[in-house]
Amino acid sequence: MNRDRLGFHLACVLLTAVTGLGHIALGRTRRGLVLFALFAFSANGVFVAAYLWQDAPGEGLTADRILVASALATGLVWGYGWVDIVQRTLLHDAARARRLREEGFRSAVAHYLGGRLDPAREVLRTLLGAEPRDADVLFRLAQVEGAAGRRRAQLRALRRCRRADLEGKWRWEVARSMECLDRRGPAAGPDRPPGA
Repeated sequence: MNRDRLGFHLACVLLTAVTGLGHIALGRTRRGLVLFALFAFSANGVFVAAYLWQDAPGEGLTADRILVASALATGLVWGYGWVDIVQRTLLHDAARARRLREEGFRSAVAHYLGGRLDPAREVLRTLLGAEPRDADVLFRLAQVEGAAGRRRAQLRALRRCRRADLEGKWRWEVARSMECLDRRGPAAGPDRPPGA
């Protein structure tokens, strides 16, 4: 793992002091937001039970029970956030992940070139599950969606690709594809003439 990548991964781990923030920085926005919401909800239960709850005589739900359950839930969510982010960053086997990505990418391109768009789409989505900001995969997914005539999905993939493409590798292709979508309609793209 190179120094820049290691520094980024360490920053993600440190950001996890606020549960979910490291996941958001890593590109796992939904997971980060869910973890943060669960943490906030359970921490709120701790606060309410410790400071605001007034026990009514004879009721089964007491402040002590709420406090213990909320503290346990808070600890579990916080612990899960740390374990998950460390596993996704510092304990991540980059060589194995790169090999699996290359195999999956080749498989998706072969499916696409063979006209098997559904398997290509599934493989590309699986690859995006592992690395949501992979500009190469996002651009190929846009091509697959365009070939299938799914204009909205193609446009969404192109926009995601444009945001993820920090090096500008796909800048021209994305701009050209978006122009073609605007001019020709749903299934158009730079490699596909109108009416094809």
